Amino acid sequence: MESLNTFYAIAKTCIEDQVDQDVFDTLFIANLSLRVAENLTGIPKTTLARRRDLLKLRIAAVVSTDKDLLTDLLIASFVDK
Repeated sequence: MESLNTFYAIAKTCIEDQVDQDVFDTLFIANLSLRVAENLTGIPKTTLARRRDLLKLRIAAVVSTDKDLLTDLLIASFVDK
């Protein structure tokens, strides 16, 4: 659970504006499709997809510097499946 809280704290530092926040909430947390996220937020699908990809890169760059967190997240994702 601590790793998840650390991940969320890292993600918060990578969110630059309200669009990033909407992308994080709808695509990463709620796991909605681009179409549903577009309908919910009013942000075009192409913008959502582009911002999702950029946000993933920013988060990955930070997470990859913390090997323990990266290991914990990989183990947690494996256990969830």
